Amino acid sequence: KKQAQQIKNEVDILNSIDHPNVIALHDYFKGPQHHYLVMDYVENGDLMDDLQVHKKYSENFAKKVASDFIKAVDYCHRRGIVHRDLKPENILVNKFGDAKIADFGLAKRIERSTSLHTYCGTL
Repeated sequence: KKQAQQIKNEVDILNSIDHPNVIALHDYFKGPQHHYLVMDYVENGDLMDDLQVHKKYSENFAKKVASDFIKAVDYCHRRGIVHRDLKPENILVNKFGDAKIADFGLAKRIERSTSLHTYCGTL
């Protein structure tokens, strides 16, 4: 039930935002046993896996990934969305260093005056 709520939350949030550095949700449907989310394909996968393959990045590649990441976080925060699980596994990269934030299952909409007190994600 908790997983179904996270999927619903992710679908709702992704349907409300549109940014080149946030994974796009193209379709969502529920089968008899599973939920299916159709999203952008990012060929290098997540940053953690890509780092394990390449071991190190050029300075320009790293700057591109960091810049894209910051743009996406800024975009979300300006719209009152806090991801709450930012980590290398939730940043997808392609061979050009284009980065997209993914996995909005723990994300939360907040008002400017709201304080968050729940620890989420991986510590």
